[in-house]
Amino acid sequence: MAWFITLIGFLAAFVAISIWKRPQVALGIMVPLCWVVPVWLQIPTSIEDLNIRTAVSIGCLVLYCFMPKATFPWRLVPCDWAMISLISIHLASDFWHMGFQFTSPAFAYVEWLLPYLCGRLAFQQREDFNEAWPALCAIGFFLASTAFVEAWFRINLFELLCGLRPEDRFPRDAARWGIRRAYGPYMHPIYLGVVLCWLVGWWIYVAWRSFTDRSRSIWLLGTFVGCVSPLATGSRGPIIGIAVVILGFLFCYWKKFRAWLGIPILAIGFFAIGFQDSILSHFDEWSGEKKLGAQQDKLIFDDEPLILSSARSRVLLFEIYWKALMQAGFLGFGTEAVSTFPVNVPLGRDEAEAIQRVWMVDNTYLLTTLRFGYLGLAAFLTIGGLALWQLIRVRDAQRGTSLAGVSSGVFGSIVGVLILLWTVWMPGEIGFPLIWSYGLSSGIYRGMMPAGRTRKARAPTRIQAPHGNGL
Repeated sequence: MAWFITLIGFLAAFVAISIWKRPQVALGIMVPLCWVVPVWLQIPTSIEDLNIRTAVSIGCLVLYCFMPKATFPWRLVPCDWAMISLISIHLASDFWHMGFQFTSPAFAYVEWLLPYLCGRLAFQQREDFNEAWPALCAIGFFLASTAFVEAWFRINLFELLCGLRPEDRFPRDAARWGIRRAYGPYMHPIYLGVVLCWLVGWWIYVAWRSFTDRSRSIWLLGTFVGCVSPLATGSRGPIIGIAVVILGFLFCYWKKFRAWLGIPILAIGFFAIGFQDSILSHFDEWSGEKKLGAQQDKLIFDDEPLILSSARSRVLLFEIYWKALMQAGFLGFGTEAVSTFPVNVPLGRDEAEAIQRVWMVDNTYLLTTLRFGYLGLAAFLTIGGLALWQLIRVRDAQRGTSLAGVSSGVFGSIVGVLILLWTVWMPGEIGFPLIWSYGLSSGIYRGMMPAGRTRKARAPTRIQAPHGNGL
C-alpha cells in the first residue's frame, strides 16, 4: 500500500507542477526527488522487483507526453548516437547469448534510456535550470543531513518510515573511524557516498552563484554540509572523489587551466603506479584494516600469498578476471552471466577459488567488458567522453553567463563519478544520476544549437537569456 500511495503522490505532484510551471520543470524536480525514496520500497513483478524510483520515472515520462506544454527536441546530438549504440550492443549481446527475450528491451530501457530521457527532456533551455537547481540542492542537503544523523546517532530515518533495509551481504551496523557507515535510502554506504560526491558538482555551482550574487550567500552553509557529507558514509573513494569533482569544475570553467592540469594528472598517475603497494598500505591503515603478521587476511593465488583488503581486492580483480577478459570478445558474456555475484564467466581453477573470497566485481569498466565485450566498453566510454565534450562546448559558448557555471558543475560531477567507477560496480542508485547527467548534457547542448545549423557554422550560438537576471 505504501508503494502505491508514494507513486500516486509523486505523479500527482508532477501534474501539478507541470500545470503551474512547465512539464520540463516538473520532470527536472520530481525525478531527482524520488532518489530519496528507499530502494527497498518495491513490489514484486513477473520480471523483477520494481522499486519506486523506476516507477515514478516511467510514470513521469508517460505523463509528460500528454502535457500541453511539453516539447520534444529530437534532433540528435553526438551523445544521443553513442547512447543508441550502447543500447544496440546491449540487445545484441543478450540476444547472442540468451536468444530473443521480451525482457531484454525492457531491461535496456530501464537501465539506459529511461534516465537518459529524463535528463534530456528536463533541461532544454536556460529557464529549466532556474527552477530545478534549488530543488536539486535541497535534495542534496536532505541526503547529507540524514547521512550525518545516521553516522553519529545510528538512526536511519528511511528505515523508520519504510522498514529495515535487507542486509544483502552488508550489515546495517557497519562502522569505520568510530562512526556508523551511513547508507541512507540505498543498499550500501558507497552507493550513498558516490551520489553525495556527484551532488558536490551542484554544490560548487551553488557556491559559484553565491560569490556572484550576494543575496544567495545563505546557500554557502548548504555547500559546506554537502561537500563534507561523504565522510558520513565511511567510504574512502567518494571522499577522495570530492577533490576530483573540484578539479573537474576548474578544468571546464577556466579554459586557461586546462592545459596546465595535464601535468599534475600525469604526475599523480606515475606516482600511483610506482608506489602502488605503499599507497594500498596507507589505504588499509586509513580504514583500520591493516593487521600484523599472521593475522593478516591472505589469499593464495597463482602459488603466491596475497594480502586481502577492500582496497587491494580491487587491484586483484584484474588478475582474477584477466583470462575472462581475453575471452570476452566483441559482445562479452551477456547480462545473465553477470547478473549475480560471483559472476558466471570462464575461469581457471585458481580464479574460481579466488572469487569465493573476492566475489564482487567492484569495477564498472571491468564488469561492462565482461557483460558487453569490447564494443560495449567502447560505447560506454564514448558516452561519457561525448557528454563531457558537450559540456565544455556549452561552457565555452556561454562564457560570461551562469550557464557556464552549471555546465562546469555537471562536468565535475560526471568526472568524479567516472573515476569512482574504478572502485565500484554501477547499480541503479549510482547509474541513474550518472546517465541522467548525460541526458542533461545532451539537452543543454541541443538547446545551444541553432535550429538551422549548417556545416559552415563554426560554433554554437548562445542561448538567449530570459527576462531578468537569468540563470
